[in-house]
Amino acid sequence: MEILQIKRLVQKQGRVTIPKEICEKMGIKSDIALVFTMLDDKIIVTKEKESCVFCNDTENLRKYKEILICPTCINNIKNDI
Repeated sequence: MEILQIKRLVQKQGRVTIPKEICEKMGIKSDIALVFTMLDDKIIVTKEKESCVFCNDTENLRKYKEILICPTCINNIKNDI
């Protein structure tokens, strides 16, 4: 596990710029979705993973009208109709 610590100030608008070095190491580019999670006194920033809109599964996803659905949820929907 590599630790990289860089200090940034919070701007008046509440924004914080992610340092270029961190973006490069994590493959963060413009228009990528990030998820901010608060855990006690820490903020954890992760890249959003594509997941099923219903159950958050990440395996074998299919796209339907811009939403992602896993095979299990597709079958559940078929059975409910």
